Amino acid sequence: MEARNIAARQPSRQIVLLGRRTIQTTLLREFFRSALGYYIEITDKIPQDLDNLLAFNSLVLMDYSSLSEEEQTHHLDSFVEMPTTPLIAFFNTKDTDDHDHLLDWPAVKGIFYEDVSQETLLRGIQAIFNGDYWFSQDLLYRYLDKQRRRTKRRRQSISVLTAKEQQILRLIACGKTNEAVAETLFISAHTVKSHLYNIFKKINVSNRTQAANWIKSCRDAVDYQEA
Repeated sequence: MEARNIAARQPSRQIVLLGRRTIQTTLLREFFRSALGYYIEITDKIPQDLDNLLAFNSLVLMDYSSLSEEEQTHHLDSFVEMPTTPLIAFFNTKDTDDHDHLLDWPAVKGIFYEDVSQETLLRGIQAIFNGDYWFSQDLLYRYLDKQRRRTKRRRQSISVLTAKEQQILRLIACGKTNEAVAETLFISAHTVKSHLYNIFKKINVSNRTQAANWIKSCRDAVDYQEA
């Protein structure tokens, strides 16, 4: 009831702190509530009813330090599968780590390093809510350079994939969920996941966004847009 009342008072903007519940995240929640007045939720997993919470204009702040790479990818995939993908940013990241792969996800709008000041954190969050990105210049330079080199490598033949894999990847590139792909091709969602696993290995990518970009860059790929 309390959460509903808070959400009713602040229907336009909410923040979900995704990661382990620690003293830091608890203090961060209270800081955000005081400074911004938004409804703040702390969770270490994506509950079944989170899509209701994310029906509002929401920002998911993922605690990079408390989530493994596998957990991060799982959560990002889950958010992409939602009807409305929330804004996503990472905090508690190290400026010495390689975060380029996180920029492959269109929903990721910002990365905050572990030594960020409260003032900068607030400015970044407000910028993201207003439609801007919050990445360091060095990170953007590295990502751009990697994308240019990656595009050159990806200009290979789509024939490395089977006909079924090509069908699935084209549908994924159109933005379809695993369930929608399964329904279109009259197969199970589990079979779609198995095919995606094989596709990722064959074309050397780690997520569906990278796979979609790969097929768009293939020199002999037919039009992947829906008719």
